[in-house]
Amino acid sequence: MSPRRFWQARFARIYPAYALSLLLSAPIFFFAVHHPDIPFLAWSKQHLAAACVLTFALLQSWFPQAALTWNAVCWSLSVESFFYVVFPILLLLLWSKQFTVRKLF
Repeated sequence: MSPRRFWQARFARIYPAYALSLLLSAPIFFFAVHHPDIPFLAWSKQHLAAACVLTFALLQSWFPQAALTWNAVCWSLSVESFFYVVFPILLLLLWSKQFTVRKLF
């Protein structure tokens, strides 16, 4: 399987349920950010646009301050997406090193 097909399959597996969870939790998140003074959401309140972009892009866990923004339980999907990005690259690197090692012997 090509890296592109791998990433498409992973995206199709994760993102629809993720987007639904964001849609369902959006009213609560935006109410909490704009009304009560919740220390837990201080970073999100100060950087609302960045928090939204990072959350939609599944990058919130890549930045510690944003990890628990919007839908806090989805931080694990952000970590999972990181490994989905890295895995094919690691495979290619390992395969190319194994190939060069075999040529030497």
